[in-house]
Amino acid sequence: MLYFKKLVLMFACFTWNILQAQQTNIPATSFSHIYFVIDSATYNALSQNKFCTDTLFYYSKGAVNTDQGSWDGQYFEGEADYWEVFQPDAVSKMSVGDIGLGFMLHQPYEAKIFQQQWQNLSSDSIQSDAFTSNAGKDTIMVETMNYRDSMLTGGPSSFFTLYYHPGILRKMKFTEENIQAGIDQKLINQRSHANDRKPILFKKVEKVFITLTPHEYRRHKIALLAMGYTETGNRHFKKDIEIDIQLEEKPTHRLNKIVFSLTRETGNRTITISPGLLLSITGEDGALIIR
Repeated sequence: MLYFKKLVLMFACFTWNILQAQQTNIPATSFSHIYFVIDSATYNALSQNKFCTDTLFYYSKGAVNTDQGSWDGQYFEGEADYWEVFQPDAVSKMSVGDIGLGFMLHQPYEAKIFQQQWQNLSSDSIQSDAFTSNAGKDTIMVETMNYRDSMLTGGPSSFFTLYYHPGILRKMKFTEENIQAGIDQKLINQRSHANDRKPILFKKVEKVFITLTPHEYRRHKIALLAMGYTETGNRHFKKDIEIDIQLEEKPTHRLNKIVFSLTRETGNRTITISPGLLLSITGEDGALIIR
């Protein structure tokens, strides 16, 4: 019996050491943004809603140009993250209902760590794509994925990690010390709007409710676990944000709701932007619901 107890203790210590090593190797990723594709009428109505563009968010329209292609969309930014909203065909093959969850690597070398963590949990091949500009001289972002093509070819549901090239960060006035220490989306947003005196309400994404196919869910789960997310319930994951997933064999709209926090009390609000999109804000909590 004593020998058996020693074996159990040794096995427990061995397992704990492995878990600790795996935890240590998890890259310091953080939530960056979510993109989603809505119909053109809703897209235009959203851009014309003055409460959203002038009070709730730092709002802008923008385009990304790379040597591999380009896309344009609307950007709804807060203190820590942002939403990127497309209309159909803004990027090749994107259609209404498509979504993508983006997470930011704080250091370029973390991509390899993340890939290894991912590979340890999955037998699938893992692909990295680099979007470059200036004939390949500057990397805008690196995507790590194993279950879809690059953003330039679209996809109904995607999961990707990215980091900004040091050259871009220097243009944003980040010092070498800043870059070496690691930069997340919150720091970028703060730097981008440092001189903007306009107060905004949107602070950060708290929860995302999405619908995936069973196949998509298996891949998302592997990626989330590799990034250090904890599965706190049935298809519910938590780290810097919470992600709640429901399953359908053939979902249409994959984004059900974004729950976000606000910087100050707003009172009860319900704003209908268009027949297909409802923005509901209550007190210090808000929710974007797509039906």
